[in-house]
Parts: sequence; C-alpha cells; structure tokens
Amino acid sequence: MKQTQKNRRSIIWCAAFLLLLPVRPACSQEVSKLDPDSFYISLHLAVEPLLVDVRVAREYRKDRIPNAVSAPRSQELFRLTDGLDAEHPIYLYCNDESRSVQAAEMLLVKGFGNLTILKGGLREWKLRGLPVDISRKRR
Repeated sequence: MKQTQKNRRSIIWCAAFLLLLPVRPACSQEVSKLDPDSFYISLHLAVEPLLVDVRVAREYRKDRIPNAVSAPRSQELFRLTDGLDAEHPIYLYCNDESRSVQAAEMLLVKGFGNLTILKGGLREWKLRGLPVDISRKRR
C-alpha cells in the first residue's frame, strides 16, 4: 500500500513538473525586446513587417504607430497571422509592453519565431518623439 502511494506521488510530481514547463522561458530567448529607436529602425528595415497594436480598440483609435493594425483580442491576432510564414517579421506593441509579451507568447505557441516587442510600449515611443498617427480610425 505504501509503495503504491509513493508511486502515485511520484507520478503526480512528474505530471506537475511537466505542466509547469511553460512557454515563458522560450519567449525570452525567441522574442526581441527593442527600445523605441531600435524598434523604429528594425521595423523600417524589415521586409513586409506586420505591425500589431494589441491595445484595446479605443486606445488604437486615439493614437497609434503609423501603419499599425489593431488586434486587441487573441482571435483578431490569430486572424491577422493566419497564412503567414513562421518567420514573417511581426512587431508588437501596447502601452507598456505587458500585453505585447502575452501576444508574443501566444504567437510562439502558434510557431512564429520572428517576433519583436516595443520595450516601454507606446508611452516610451512618444517620449522619444517618434511618429504617431492621430487620425481618427474606425479600426
């Protein structure tokens, strides 16, 4: 009886360990975090990059990096990336980078590997005086 309980505990610990091997460590190795100036340069040197604003629609309508597309929810992010090559350059930003990290983790799980996050988010971008589109957008 005691041996059976030990075996069960071992199996439970092994299962828990495997479940706790998340995507996060891979994220820090496969996702670039660039300061606004480097992000701007990299974005403009990339071939046909996809620039994704992962803030809520209200924030996107107010102001955004020029040529960004809005994907405030995972379904929209997946719709935008459907059919793209796994190495297609994807640039992500939000206000402070927290939502960008979450979006990058979802894209890593989906198999994308050429991901770049704006370090400090749009707030830092604006502080550096980089271009912002303030025209009214419906989406």
